[in-house]
Formats: sequence, C-alpha cells, structure tokens
Amino acid sequence: MKEKNRTLVIEGEPRLRLFPVAGLALGKTSLSEPGSDKLFVSLDAAEAAVRVMPLLSGEIALETLKLSGLKANVVRRKDGSMNFSDLAGGKEKAAGKPEEPPNVRIAEVIVEKVQLAYRDEATGQELNVAELNLKTGRLDGQTPGDLSLSARITGKKPDVDLRAQAAGALRFNLGKEEFAFDKFSAQLKGRFDQDTISAEFSAPKVEVTPARASGSEVKGSIQVKGPQRNVDARLLIAAVEGTATALTIPKVSLDLVAAIAGISAKAKIEAAIKANLAKQDLQAEVSGRLDDSTLKAKVGLTNFAPLKANFDASIDRLNADRYIPPDKKDGKGDEPVNLAVLRGKTVSGKVAIGALTALRVKLENVKAEIKLADGKLEVSPHSASLYGGTLAGGFSAEANGNRVQVKENIRNVAVGPLLRDYARKDLLEGRGDITFDVHSAGGTTLTLKRALAGSARIQMK
Repeated sequence: MKEKNRTLVIEGEPRLRLFPVAGLALGKTSLSEPGSDKLFVSLDAAEAAVRVMPLLSGEIALETLKLSGLKANVVRRKDGSMNFSDLAGGKEKAAGKPEEPPNVRIAEVIVEKVQLAYRDEATGQELNVAELNLKTGRLDGQTPGDLSLSARITGKKPDVDLRAQAAGALRFNLGKEEFAFDKFSAQLKGRFDQDTISAEFSAPKVEVTPARASGSEVKGSIQVKGPQRNVDARLLIAAVEGTATALTIPKVSLDLVAAIAGISAKAKIEAAIKANLAKQDLQAEVSGRLDDSTLKAKVGLTNFAPLKANFDASIDRLNADRYIPPDKKDGKGDEPVNLAVLRGKTVSGKVAIGALTALRVKLENVKAEIKLADGKLEVSPHSASLYGGTLAGGFSAEANGNRVQVKENIRNVAVGPLLRDYARKDLLEGRGDITFDVHSAGGTTLTLKRALAGSARIQMK
C-alpha cells in the first residue's frame, strides 16, 4: 500500500480457510484514494470461498460469495484518467488465441446494500446505483436456479431516478456455451430527465446451446411520457428456433405509438429474421404500416461491424412532412452539418415510393438507387413524376471535406401547382424545364448555401 500511496484498513481479524474449501472472510474494510483520506471503497462484510479440487481440472466451484454494505466512489478526473487506474495494472495480455472460459458452478451468491457512485469532474455528471441487491440459488449448469436482482439508479446531468428489478430461474455452462432461463421478468420504472419511463421484459422459456436455440413468447414494452415526448412501444418475438449461432425468428412484431416534439407516428411492423451470428449474416423480410403508409422491405446484413448491408424497400405512399418539426420544414436558420457519420459503412439498396410528399411538393412513382461506401453516399440514379412532368438526376454527399453535389433534370413541369404547393404563392402558369448541376462544402447550412457553385438553366413557357 506504500507503493500505491493508499491506506487500507481491516477491522477485526480476517478468517482464512485453505482445504478442501479455500476461502477468506473480512469484516469492515476500507481503502482510501491515492494520497488522501477520502474513501474509495469500503464494505461491512465479505466472504468468498471456492472448492480446491475442482480448480485442478479447470473448473470454478464457488461455494459462497457474500458481500454486504459495499460502497465505491468512481471518479473520472478532468484529465480523463480514472481514480482506480493505479490499481488496474499496466501490462496488456499478449495477442493470441483466446482462452476457453472455465466451467463455473455457484452454490450461493448474496449481495446486499451495495452503493456505487460515479462522478465526471469535467462535465459534472453524476450517477449512483443504490440499494443494489443480488441473490441466487444453486447454479450448477444442470438445473435452473433462482435469481433476483433489484437496484435504484439516480443521477444528475441529466436528472435520473429509476428503480430496476429482475427475477427468474437461470442455468448456464460457460465451458459448454449453454444458457437458459425460465419465467424471467424484468421491470424498469421511474424518471429520466423530464420524462417518466416504464419498461417491462418477460421470457417464459429461452434455451441456447451450440446445437440448438429455442424460446417462445418473448415480450418487451416501454412507455415514455413527458412534455416533449409520449412513446408506447410493444415488442413480441413469437418464437426462436435454430442454434446458438444460426437463429431463425419466424415472427417479430412491433406496435408503436409515438409523439415527439410535435411529431406523431403510429406503426405496426412484422418481420421474419434469419441470422448466422458466427458469419455475421442476417436476412429479414419486413412488412407493415406506418400511419397511412404500407411498406415492404428485404434487408440483408453481411457484416455487423463494420456495417455491410443491402436492402430493397417499397412504400405505397409517404408524407415526409409529417415527420419534420414545423420550424424545420423551411430550413431557416443555421444548422450544423457533419457528414462524418457516413464513414466506415457499406450499404446499397433500392427504394420505390408510389406517392411522396416532401416540403409540400408532391411526387409520384419515385425510384432511387442508394449506395454508401468509403464515406460517400450516392442517391443515383433517381427519378419521379412531378406535376405532369419528370424529374431525374443524382445526389451525393461525402464525408471527406463535408461536400455535397446535386444534379437534376426537370422536364415539362406545371409551374403553377408547383409554386402553390412549395412556395405558397400563385404567380405563374405554364410549363417549365429546369436543369442544374451544383456543388458545395461546409460545416453548416448557411456555409453550404454561401459556397454553392455550378450551373443552372431555366426555360419557361
């Protein structure tokens, strides 16, 4: 402790056992911050014991683990370092084949009255986990053992006050890569920032082994209510089939009713999913309704990280203005534009929309091919029918330099209806052709407008 410049205090006399069970029991114990009398961690009592003979065959047989009254204060300093970094050790493991996890058998775990506090000195954010209690029965890998968990989570920046609890029967075997639980349920209720949250999850029976995976009626729901949002979402996974690495989910359904910042939406979506986790491959067929829109899509992921995906989606009608906040529709003000999100992903696909309304402009038979690779997004070619005429062209956005380019060729458009819908002005009647090829770069919307360059041609009759 001289080397770490910390003070360790153990009240009373520790109890030590060596064989056939190796164990250590402590009374009240505390450890200080480096070079300070401030408390880093303390506990009222702790006891841990494992059987010695199973260790010789690479198995951990935990006879007991009891922990009472643990208090820990974790701090992220202004320089980004943590107040426990001196205890973590500085040596990294040599790269190589990962070790197989040992088989673990647990006779009993009792954790009571644990309090964990986290503080970020740079941002002032605080997060506290209080009243943390965990209790398990025998978890021997053969039969499910009871498990219960409860905790209260509070914090500042943002304000948080949540209570969580979970209960069920658990079985696991790390060596055989097996996992199962029965009659498992979890709840989370309380307040996050200005919103009240209520979330529930239940799974009557789920079993996963390398040879087989199964489950039924897995349900989840979340309700959020507040001054800026009201969300009610319900998820149902009817069944899970296959193996641990090759899963088939015949039916997933999502019911959503949401109102956020003046935007409301109602959706009912169903999907069938096939996933090979070992190969990072996922295929899904999706159908459903979003408000007045009917949608169908096929989605494929051939790599999860970095993302590689493809899709083919069709929508009969879509009013995009329903999902744009009223003060954003006309694009007034100066907003930041950061295209760095385009980096590191590879996506390709097709979209077809029977009728589209965007910024009050009405388009029909919209078709577009979308490609994202090497930090560059291209929506090209795209085409649509527009007020008795046609629109065709391409759009691209590139993370490198935050650049955008638009090429459009609009032919024989009825000018009067277009102006009345888009500009809300009745000034002209007739037909018009518009051709433009413009490009720009910048970090905000106003910078992009000022940097516009290229050519445009308008012909009116």
